[in-house]
Amino acid sequence: MLPYLVLLGVFAPSHAQVNTVAALGAQVSANAATVGTLQTRMAGLQRTTIGTALSPVIVVDATLSSGTTKCGPQTITGWTENIDYYYTTAVQTSSQFTPSTGIFIAPILGYYKICSSARFQQGGNSVDMTILKDGSVVAAYGNALQTDWRTTGVCTIQLLTTTNQISLRLQSGGSSDCVQETSYLY
Repeated sequence: MLPYLVLLGVFAPSHAQVNTVAALGAQVSANAATVGTLQTRMAGLQRTTIGTALSPVIVVDATLSSGTTKCGPQTITGWTENIDYYYTTAVQTSSQFTPSTGIFIAPILGYYKICSSARFQQGGNSVDMTILKDGSVVAAYGNALQTDWRTTGVCTIQLLTTTNQISLRLQSGGSSDCVQETSYLY
């Protein structure tokens, strides 16, 4: 029964029957025009993964090495840079992030989504992390649970110029208030 149904579907008449080669040619041309219009509309809806001069794609991803523990107030430094990608009409070679200082400087004026997450060591009183823009807090996250390990994070969208500096700071003052990186990427 199944082969009959499939054949029936293949040989079923189409919605618009054509009786001449000329009519078929006209229908194909009309369908091609419709497809072209739909492709143009789809291109406008798809995400941009290749930047342009006025709309670049900038991605930075960095982690702390497994086994790294940082306690007490400090700017987080010593990153391992996984990605530092800046694409306009061609991949740019300049680095936007300096792993040794933990400073990101935007290569172009624009809005940037900035995210951070961290694992806090068990036993600390409380751990507060902040994202700083030119030394001022623009986002913060933390946890005061002492009895367990905890992971949390935050994202913010910021308008950055080519002189703004973004950094991550551990604000907590206690010597047991620690960020600890393990082999898991938080």
